[in-house]
Amino acid sequence: MKHENVIAIDPDKEKSGVAFLKVKTRQLEVTNLSFPLLLEYLQHAKAKRDETGESLIVVVEAGWMNKKSCFHAAQGKQAERMSARTMKPGAKSSKCANIGESKSCHTSRC
Repeated sequence: MKHENVIAIDPDKEKSGVAFLKVKTRQLEVTNLSFPLLLEYLQHAKAKRDETGESLIVVVEAGWMNKKSCFHAAQGKQAERMSARTMKPGAKSSKCANIGESKSCHTSRC
């Protein structure tokens, strides 16, 4: 079944990445929200869905379920030390952030 609207969430400790796609028009909105604001956003999206009757699916990124999703673990301690100097905790590595890849990596999980 194709959905008319898609909400994708990339959860993180402080703020979660959120994308909203209106499939028919290919309109894409992206933001990051704290957990309380994310809950409000989802409640608003549900109310809008109920009002318009358009289908909606919410997809949550679950990289922790992928056995080899973490770039730093796959590359060993050297890559982890190098990234610690250049990346903030919670930031995504460039390896995992490539468009089209379904797996992700958060340095705090590596």
